[in-house]
Amino acid sequence: SEESDDITNNGRPNLTGSLFQARWLEFALEDHKPLGCSVEESLADEEDGANYVFVSEVVAGGNAQKAGLKTGDVIVRLSGTFDEVVNVAGLGIEKIKSLVAGRAEDSPLKMCVAR
Repeated sequence: SEESDDITNNGRPNLTGSLFQARWLEFALEDHKPLGCSVEESLADEEDGANYVFVSEVVAGGNAQKAGLKTGDVIVRLSGTFDEVVNVAGLGIEKIKSLVAGRAEDSPLKMCVAR
């Protein structure tokens, strides 16, 4: 069966524009409350209109730093409501904040970033 144009054969979204050549990194944060990082929406004018969200600050000694997140990482996948990992690349900051805030403290937060 053929895959859709915006999803690769391993379930990850195809990254475009400034993220076209980015590396993928996956993290599972057992401790994620507080996460220990700040995020911002990119102001880059992507051809497809995507609103990528990137890590703008990582708190020294925080859970995000312990997991290996770095300033500049672009969040492309996150744990969803029922432990599925959902594509959030280009969906904007509110969707990402909602998924992170809604994650139960005793459930690991799975995250995939482009670096």
